[in-house]
Amino acid sequence: VACDPQACVAPDCRCSSTDTPGGLSPSEIPHFVVLSFDDGVTITNHPFYEQLQTKKNPNGCDIRMTFFVSHENSDYTLVNDLHRHGHEVAVHSVTHKSDVEDYWRPMEKEGWAKEMNQQREMLEKYAKI
Repeated sequence: VACDPQACVAPDCRCSSTDTPGGLSPSEIPHFVVLSFDDGVTITNHPFYEQLQTKKNPNGCDIRMTFFVSHENSDYTLVNDLHRHGHEVAVHSVTHKSDVEDYWRPMEKEGWAKEMNQQREMLEKYAKI
């Protein structure tokens, strides 16, 4: 089904196209990249994060990353280090179960909250954040 540009009007809607917003030239449009990482922070992947955080944005500002941390295999001292360097630490589910059909889909709201809250408590207790 094609998007109807008469019914789909900015700012609430925008039909997909290769046109730039507002007819701006590509050089006038701000661009950004979001760096996010999933799962445990370990002695294996932490050196990569340390190297990456030495890079700068074109405007000279430091880059920042977001880490969705799971409990399994996480070295919470390294998680604390990333947080102290200004990176965002977010929660992943504490169990990190991949069974969508039998575990996640039938789960009630309380189960979802428990999954996230328990990981938040782990970050508070072990990473001291």
